[in-house]
Formats: sequence, structure tokens, C-alpha cells
Amino acid sequence: MPCYLLKNIKNLLVNKPYQPIAWMTTILCLSIIPLNRLPKVEFELFSIDKAVHAFFYASLTYLWWKYWSNLPAITLIQKIIYSLLITIVYGLFIEFLQEYAVTNRHFELADVIANTFGCCMANAVLWLQYRRTTLQN
Repeated sequence: MPCYLLKNIKNLLVNKPYQPIAWMTTILCLSIIPLNRLPKVEFELFSIDKAVHAFFYASLTYLWWKYWSNLPAITLIQKIIYSLLITIVYGLFIEFLQEYAVTNRHFELADVIANTFGCCMANAVLWLQYRRTTLQN
């Protein structure tokens, strides 16, 4: 009985989008915290902040990709398009939210670029990994 229960819990967690949605919620919470002491940066593309943005959105792309890998009807091209659309639109949503709804936070084009870069890099790595595993089989 316990093994059956554990298997059902695992299937529930693996086949539902809990992980990417939880990560999206984490990104949202971290992005809307008002930061009182940070100055508004006009444009800075290469910094630790942008590397963190790229990592967060690469991770989000990976989690969506992992979720879609468990759905047999989703093709490789659909995984790439869906993950690009979801992560880029979500990143834009958060940037506009920071500009218009959060005190002491602002829209930064460099953040959008870093988010998009992270998403594209994750898609490229996952696509290469997919090709390598399919060519080996």
C-alpha cells in the first residue's frame, strides 16, 4: 500500500506543472520585493544581477521542458515555442509590474535581455541534449 501511494504522489508531482508554477511564484516574489536602497540603473547588461536573471529564466525553461517531456502529444518544436513564449511573456509581465506596481523597482530592458538569453540558452542546451540522445538510440 505505501509503495502505491508513493507512486501516485510521484506521478502527480511529475505530470502536473507544480514545479514550474512554484518557480514562477518564487521569481515573482523575489521580483516584487521593494528595494529601497538600490539606485535606478539605466542600462547594465553584464553584472551579477543579469546572470541571476539568466539563471532564473533558464531554470524556468528547464522546468517547463521537463513538464512537457511527460506529455506524449507535445513535440520538440512545441516545447521550444511554448517555453520561449511563457518565459519571455512572464519576464515582460514582471518588468511592467515592477515599473507600475512596485515602489523603488523599475522596468529594465537589460533584465528582459538577460531573461530572454537564459531562456534561449536553456532551449539550445536542451535541444542539443535531445538530439544527442535521439541520435544515440
